[in-house]
Amino acid sequence: MAGIHKITDPQIVGENQNITVYEPARLLYSNPILAIHGMWGQGERWTKFARFFSEQGYRFIAPTLRHHYPENKIPALGKTSVNDYINDLMRLILALQERGLTTLEDGEPLAKPIIFGHSMGGLIAQKLASFGLAHKLILLNSAPPAGVKLHANLRYQLDILRYLPWLILQKPFKPNLKIFARYVMNNVPPETWDKLYRGLVYESGRAALEIRLGRIQVDFRKISCPSLVIGCEKDQITPPEVARDIGKQFRHIGYEVWTYPQFAHWIPVESGWEEAAGDIFHWLNIPAKDFEYLKNFKK
Repeated sequence: MAGIHKITDPQIVGENQNITVYEPARLLYSNPILAIHGMWGQGERWTKFARFFSEQGYRFIAPTLRHHYPENKIPALGKTSVNDYINDLMRLILALQERGLTTLEDGEPLAKPIIFGHSMGGLIAQKLASFGLAHKLILLNSAPPAGVKLHANLRYQLDILRYLPWLILQKPFKPNLKIFARYVMNNVPPETWDKLYRGLVYESGRAALEIRLGRIQVDFRKISCPSLVIGCEKDQITPPEVARDIGKQFRHIGYEVWTYPQFAHWIPVESGWEEAAGDIFHWLNIPAKDFEYLKNFKK
């Protein structure tokens, strides 16, 4: 039955806060989509994409990472590692495969998911794919793993220095409205900034420092699934050079790198997001045999 429901059963979600499941009216694809949000976010960031892909026949699963609830300025969050998020989601995938979802009439295990990852979620997604947990991999403005430069401009590097104490001391932090508008909401209407900003939660200082210092290693040789890397020309946090450099790590498999000139960092909420979602949908339906011939491609 079509609809949206939330799962909070700790035997399934583990240390994650919860997962939101978007059920299609008619399930057409056996591999569900598992979408991982980025910093300061929750699973609800995927709402527009989730509704779109569920309408196409996909089951869309959007977890909210541990401690990512409103008013979450707590010491435990500040000390949380990116590796904690990775381990939480790895256990979630295994739990879903073993137990199935409560909405499945026959309780059959879930097929290997198609993993979407945005920003920090993209880095987490890369790691999960390296464990063989992804059927296909889609990275949207992904944070870079170890060995890939941040490519941040000087202004951003200077602005982010003000938060360095929170990162070093492993405290929860959140950028102010001015900074968030400059680097994340630079491609959405100013009249929406206040509402979007109010939806932010605090993020882990430790996780941010790990990304900043390139401490999260990904063994790309262990990623064997078809992979799509997306970057955006207006992105002020992860410029398109980051996507191109990540793409180079996938030379051994079928992959593509797309760069969109009209988008910035927050594709899932920006005007015209439907175009990106539609492009991804068509990419997901490329016959498996054709991925053997994919070459580096700039959209």
